[in-house]
Amino acid sequence: MSEYFHTIPRLLLSGLSGGSGKTFISLGLSRAWSKRGNTVIPFKKGPDYIDAAWLGLATSHACYCLDPFFLDEQALRDHFVHCFANATNVLGGIDSVGSKMAIIEGNRGLFDGKDVEGSCSSARLAHVLGCPVVVSINCTKMTRTVAALVMGINLFDPNLSLAGVILNNTGSERHANLVRKSVEMYTDVPVLGVLPRMRNNPIPERHMGLHLHKKNSQGDLLDNIADFLGEHMDMEKIYQIAHAAPLLESKHRVCDF
Repeated sequence: MSEYFHTIPRLLLSGLSGGSGKTFISLGLSRAWSKRGNTVIPFKKGPDYIDAAWLGLATSHACYCLDPFFLDEQALRDHFVHCFANATNVLGGIDSVGSKMAIIEGNRGLFDGKDVEGSCSSARLAHVLGCPVVVSINCTKMTRTVAALVMGINLFDPNLSLAGVILNNTGSERHANLVRKSVEMYTDVPVLGVLPRMRNNPIPERHMGLHLHKKNSQGDLLDNIADFLGEHMDMEKIYQIAHAAPLLESKHRVCDF
């Protein structure tokens, strides 16, 4: 079977553990870019349904799951390309105005898989799909240690396309500046955003994921998250990172996106 190569702007958002803020950031970015006229197709790693439902609400499009446990590498690439092509054609065709892009939310920690080799991890999925990776780091009660963690990511998997980090849950302006300067001094990984700690979590977590609010409050809540990220993150730089993703190989022949 022939192989085809496709241009698909894409980005994988991950964290170092659960509770790092990756879902919050995935939702905010998806909502913000959708509101700007972009067609954002959301994907979620694993058989998730609550986070996937939120991503669907943020983009006004169904979220597709990517599960490395059930699909081999070629099947994952083909599934991703097929879902993206089908979704973007449904949403206005290949000649519609506005950019088309994919946001993939990882799960658990970036390198956490089913074994010591990291099989089925978010990092492995990023390799399979040739995705730039942005990592959210919970900076609670840390300063220079954050730089050590970022350095460790690069050393642990030097072939990972680590495009930048987002410093989450900073406690004060002094704390934020110290963490940012530490990452910039000791690593060459771009800091794409510094998020102050929020007094109240707008999307509280439950034992199986995020809590689903009443429908009449979901739109305003997602808009507020998008506005919050817009104030504290380099949205344009992250957008450029997604659009600089390399060509993706697939067995599917589909229209140019």
